[in-house]
This record gives sequence, structure tokens and C-alpha cells, in this order.
Amino acid sequence: MSTDPADSVQIDALFDVASQEAPALDDLDNALTRLKRARAAKSELSRLGAPTFRRQLLRRRGKTALGGDLA
Repeated sequence: MSTDPADSVQIDALFDVASQEAPALDDLDNALTRLKRARAAKSELSRLGAPTFRRQLLRRRGKTALGGDLA
């Protein structure tokens, strides 16, 4: 049974799209991990007192503005 070349192109495209499922799931898993880490960090930062938070925020802004590291 022979297939129309147009059908073959369409089928190849479907295989290409279907083969992206695993990488897409990996990307989603990585994004979810980053989101969980970001939310945990925000939660931890929310526990800082206002003076400490402000001081640390200014420290970060100063270092990043000067091109320094944040260590």
C-alpha cells in the first residue's frame, strides 16, 4: 500500500510533534521545581522583619548596581 507524499509529510510532522512530549514534560517539571523554589524563598523572605528586609534589599540593589556579586 502506497501513501500519498503529502500524507507522508503530514505523518512525519505528527511524529515530530509527538516526539516532543517527553522534552515538554521535562521542561514543565523543571519549571514547576523553579516555581516551588521561588515560592519557598518568598515565604522565607516574608518572615524577615521590615528593617532587615529593607536593609538586605538595599544591599542587593547596591551590589547589583555596581556589578558586584551577591555573596
